[in-house]
Amino acid sequence: MELRLNHQWTLWYDKTDLTVCDDNWDQFLIKIQSIDTFEKFWNLFNNTPSIFDLPIGSNFHFFIYGIEPKWEDFHNLNGGKWVISFPRSNSQDLEKIWELSLLALVSGRFSSEGTQNINGLVVNVRKNEIRFSIWTKNADNETIQLKIGNFWKKIIQDDIKDIKYGFDYFPHSSS
Repeated sequence: MELRLNHQWTLWYDKTDLTVCDDNWDQFLIKIQSIDTFEKFWNLFNNTPSIFDLPIGSNFHFFIYGIEPKWEDFHNLNGGKWVISFPRSNSQDLEKIWELSLLALVSGRFSSEGTQNINGLVVNVRKNEIRFSIWTKNADNETIQLKIGNFWKKIIQDDIKDIKYGFDYFPHSSS
């Protein structure tokens, strides 16, 4: 018997080529796979390249099925994102943060309010840093945003003690 996830999820990938078109970045967005069980999650996770094997400028997007990883998607219009950035120097910790964050999402570890208000997780691979973002539905609900952000921070701090990072929230309307 397969164990169901709290939602069906989709992994997306993009590597924008700004020399081709900087207005239509989503033309480079590729849907990798949708999953709905823990077995499929682990199969996808174990067969997906490490974030350190991705080219500079590329991104993984892990979103609830039916929500596209772009601001213009109806589900994201009024939302925002929690963002944490790290220097690329500590690859083991950064891989662990990616795994811990994904597991928290698929298992519904965030509060029920948090789980209902999270749309997805993004990892951006940049030259000098790795940036993780949890995208949320409603930027105006400060109480829920703080619950989500504080719980995500706790997940990371419980497992990785000596890591320094910035932790901020940005409404999509400010981007």
